[in-house]
Amino acid sequence: MQNRSTPVESMLVISAKQLAAAPSTVLLPPSQSKPLKVTATYANGSTQDVTTQATYESSHPEIAAVNATGVITAGGTPGTATITIRYYDQTITVPVQVEEVSTRAKRLSAGGSHTLLVKEDGTVWAWGQNEKGQLGDGTTQNRSTPVKSMLVISAKQLTAAPSTVLLPPSQSKPLKVTATYANGSTQDVTTQATYESSHPEIAAVNTTGVITAGGTPGTATITVRYYDQTITVPVQVKEVATQAKRLSAGGSHTLLVKEDGTVWAWGQNEKGQLGDGTTINRPVPVKTNGQ
Repeated sequence: MQNRSTPVESMLVISAKQLAAAPSTVLLPPSQSKPLKVTATYANGSTQDVTTQATYESSHPEIAAVNATGVITAGGTPGTATITIRYYDQTITVPVQVEEVSTRAKRLSAGGSHTLLVKEDGTVWAWGQNEKGQLGDGTTQNRSTPVKSMLVISAKQLTAAPSTVLLPPSQSKPLKVTATYANGSTQDVTTQATYESSHPEIAAVNTTGVITAGGTPGTATITVRYYDQTITVPVQVKEVATQAKRLSAGGSHTLLVKEDGTVWAWGQNEKGQLGDGTTINRPVPVKTNGQ
């Protein structure tokens, strides 16, 4: 073994076996942003979030630029670009498409002789007979094609319950989303809102607002949209220790009931009072046969 006073190349090589980005493809409207999460998988099966350690390069920065932390920002010009991600000897690419996203219909209601349509942005469009002004466009002129109504369905405030979520891996939690309107009325809009997770592999969310934790601990953000209102719900996925619910002390032994219903005991056990199926004294808690 020889000491070194100057740097020498080590035989140790930090090398990932696989590199993955989430999302793996990106669709963005102009001037909008989307963060990437980059995960490295090593030969021993372990994984690591290397988002801030990777390097990024865009093939067309004027279409989609990317910063040093992996946040992609669409320019004002529609088109396609490729984000190249490098981490040590691994390289992957993420295709990005920048395009105007048309506002889709959210609700459709047919009257006796006219129809109303509500788009995702809260604007109302109408067509049909209009002799009584039922189309809401300020005229009494019949319309054979949709015209924009002066009515706008817009919530003043949006709230989610719970507002933050802590989940053990593989567990689920439903959200309840409530809209408050200008007149003070409220409405449960859980099934009408749309949901998106920043990191679906950590915490996925379905169309009804149910969040499900993956098997990987970490943090994610659920973005909730209802017409022109947007809120976020932070989600943390981690192993949660089961807390004690009841504690009972006998003359020479102690019983503890946890929140999950399991019973633990310690102390003298010569008469089997700990309920673990033995008569061995226990200086530390053991799970009993109680549950």
